[in-house]
Amino acid sequence: MAFNLIEALQGAAGPVLSGFAGKALGMEAAAADAAVSQTLPALVGGLVKQAGDPQAARSLFELISGPKVDAGVLDSPTVQAGDPGVLAGLVERGRDLLPALLGGQTSQVAAAVAGKAGVSAESATSLLALGAPMLLSLLKRKLGESGGGYAGFVGLLTEQQGWLARLLDGHLLQALGVGSLASLFGGLSSHAGTALDAVAEAGGEAKRKIGSAVESAETAVKSGLPRWLLWAVPLAILAFLGLRYCTTPRAPDVPEIDVKAPMASMVAGAPALFKLAGIEVDVQFATDSATIEPQYHAALDKFADDLKASGKQGEIAGHTDNVGDAVRNKTLSERRAAAVRDYLIGKGVAADALTAVGYGDSRPLADNGSEDGRRQNRRIEFVAK
Repeated sequence: MAFNLIEALQGAAGPVLSGFAGKALGMEAAAADAAVSQTLPALVGGLVKQAGDPQAARSLFELISGPKVDAGVLDSPTVQAGDPGVLAGLVERGRDLLPALLGGQTSQVAAAVAGKAGVSAESATSLLALGAPMLLSLLKRKLGESGGGYAGFVGLLTEQQGWLARLLDGHLLQALGVGSLASLFGGLSSHAGTALDAVAEAGGEAKRKIGSAVESAETAVKSGLPRWLLWAVPLAILAFLGLRYCTTPRAPDVPEIDVKAPMASMVAGAPALFKLAGIEVDVQFATDSATIEPQYHAALDKFADDLKASGKQGEIAGHTDNVGDAVRNKTLSERRAAAVRDYLIGKGVAADALTAVGYGDSRPLADNGSEDGRRQNRRIEFVAK
């Protein structure tokens, strides 16, 4: 059964986007709903257009599969609650993602959405930016569930044509840089078959190799070797081919770190360690990511239990040194602090007991003029209230 990406996105992200449009952007309810109804198909349409180029499609798939896209965004309690700080961080992240989804057409698409909904182009751009990480998060989760890999990604996009036909009018199509729906899907359709042919070819290769392996194994059995070898060889071939053709690319390994170190950089491109409330909680993030890896869950679970038992309330505060772009580092510190807060809330800590704030380099503990001072300033703290 075909997967309606826009319908799924509307169900998971629509209320959050509408709430953001009303509270943060000051839209009336009718205008907010109208803007969201244009934003979601515009983002999916842009994704389809960009994926029309095989190289861009592969880059998009690798982006979705990699650490920069968080599959848990739409499951986050703070996102669903419309936490202003968390949504602001997502908007900033989304602004970086829009070129991958809309190419050089972001301003045109924002103007088209704004014109249809009767809102400002700036507000429409903010909605597009908030929707971008939500769309990619949903895709990452869906592809992870289906295990379809790159061919599954391309196939899923081709399934959207019927739904987009009802939602994209001439103004939005023109804003996306195409003249018709057929043109929008033309590039994608031309190479979707190639991706699916590769899967079919892999299946044919498997059949040929298994047949040859079974024949060889039967000969071996007749010569006196154990009968279990009859199926061991073809099963090994199946396993190899499964790994080669049917899995999604694995995200890059996170480099090992010294777990005894109290802190590490929160600058974009560097991992981060957290030390919370006197409890050693070492959490490392992949480059430019705010996703908490499973190996750190046990330590955070213990911290959550301690918070629930003590009834403490407080702020999870992110800090950086003064190296790199201040705005980008502040945003990254906010996202990572919010990720820790979301995790703790998911483990039963009351949402109103925790706030997440990113301070960037505004509250140093030591002099940033030395490496030791910068190391001390790169930290996340739990500040009890």
